[in-house]
Amino acid sequence: MTSQNLALWAASRLVRAGVLRDLKAFKRVIGALRGLLSGLGTDRSGMKVRVFGFDGVRRVERCWTLVAERGDGPQIPCIAAPLVLKAMRDGRVAPGAGDAGDLLDLADFEPEFALLSVTWRRAETEHPPSLYRRVMGERFDALPPAVRTMHEVFRDAGAEGRAVVRRGSSPLAGLAAKVFGFPPNGENVPVHVRFQERDGTETWTRSFGDRSFRSRLSERGGLLVERFGLLRFGFLLENTPDGLAMILRRWWLGPVPLPKALAPQSAATEHERDGAFWFDVRIGAPLIGLLVHYKGRLAPLGVPAEPDPAD
Repeated sequence: MTSQNLALWAASRLVRAGVLRDLKAFKRVIGALRGLLSGLGTDRSGMKVRVFGFDGVRRVERCWTLVAERGDGPQIPCIAAPLVLKAMRDGRVAPGAGDAGDLLDLADFEPEFALLSVTWRRAETEHPPSLYRRVMGERFDALPPAVRTMHEVFRDAGAEGRAVVRRGSSPLAGLAAKVFGFPPNGENVPVHVRFQERDGTETWTRSFGDRSFRSRLSERGGLLVERFGLLRFGFLLENTPDGLAMILRRWWLGPVPLPKALAPQSAATEHERDGAFWFDVRIGAPLIGLLVHYKGRLAPLGVPAEPDPAD
């Protein structure tokens, strides 16, 4: 029941904060309250598991839904015990302590669900190619593996690493940096990039230390379009011997095209070195000069990244 779960959560916070040592003294009170609230709930429970990944080159979402009726939900975790015992009896599992994560799969559980008031369903949805693959077409496959991996964004993903940051020194450069949220000067700055994909559009949140800025990326006319508020910039993605370069071709204020002669001066490259992903982004503006220059190394979350961005 939601009310009981909320009450237990609130009580656990009191224990965690040190206000209460434990909840043993409230055992009878909790039991009585549970009895009073039992008529307000339902004996129906359920869960949904969604997994996003790759089946070969296909980007797929697999969803598994389970609904338990007549109070049978608490019985489901218990199914694993007899299944493992049967596997041990049949010699498929060695006795003793160990990781049980890959001993059973859904096919083992589903026949047992028939003994309970449980229904389940599996579904698979194929998603379109990633944004960079759509923009580059077959040229995407020519990118080095580290660069391809960084741009095979699927739903919510992330990367982390370190960078060197240089900001322009003029007052106008400082004002522009504040407007866009560019990070301050720094050496060996921790970097975290969060990628979120929805309906073919990617949102990148770049965090340099405690400073973050965000942009949204989409496709338009064979260009990668990056939007910062009302400003949009259209880039040609060009293959290089060790990665790719982003070449500014167009820019807009809202729906209005702006003169290319007044466009920011952008030089952005990505490349693979020693099997790792490296980036180098320099942004300037006419009559202002350098706004920000940051370069460094990233690795998908879960992969160690110990770069020396000064290289």
